[in-house]
Amino acid sequence: MGKIIEGLWDCTFCGNKRIRAGQKTCPDCGHPQDENTKFYMPDEIKYVSEEEAEKISRNPDWQCSFCGSLNSDDLNVCKNCGATKEDSERNYFEMRQQEEEKMGIFAAIIFGMMSCLAPKIKNVTIDDLDWERTIDIEEVVTHNESDWSLPDDARLQYTKSEIQSYKDVLDHYETVTETKTRSVIDHYEEKSSYVDLGNG
Repeated sequence: MGKIIEGLWDCTFCGNKRIRAGQKTCPDCGHPQDENTKFYMPDEIKYVSEEEAEKISRNPDWQCSFCGSLNSDDLNVCKNCGATKEDSERNYFEMRQQEEEKMGIFAAIIFGMMSCLAPKIKNVTIDDLDWERTIDIEEVVTHNESDWSLPDDARLQYTKSEIQSYKDVLDHYETVTETKTRSVIDHYEEKSSYVDLGNG
């Protein structure tokens, strides 16, 4: 069984931040965790003691259908209003999924509204049409250019000596030393990963 880290949450009602996940109500305004609550990892990782970890449920919190508060899985009645767990339908993960589905529906509605406002294609009849035509006229002129070869029908005006290209030639050999390295195992490290249990 993995170790437990207590997450944090922010109060969406008063804006208080970095509240311990085990504290189900905001210490500033008293507002309980609700459907807008999202748990996140603290900057400094501290594991819950084994004694406290045995008391914590590994199941996600459940949301009260009457007041919307989040309650620990091991509670059978809502701490906020007293409603029973049996009357509630969603847990933390189901609540998050429904929130994402709502965002998808909202995006579809916005897309539909935008497509209604999009430009429409209409058929029109043209009664009169003015047009212009542009004709490019070519002219034969003399250009003074230099090159290593003459194109067809070109006239040679003059010649001069120039360097056409350079070639690399072998000048000498020299001995160089090359150092090669290879990787070897120095040590092993343990790597930890974290899983959201949905209860903070």
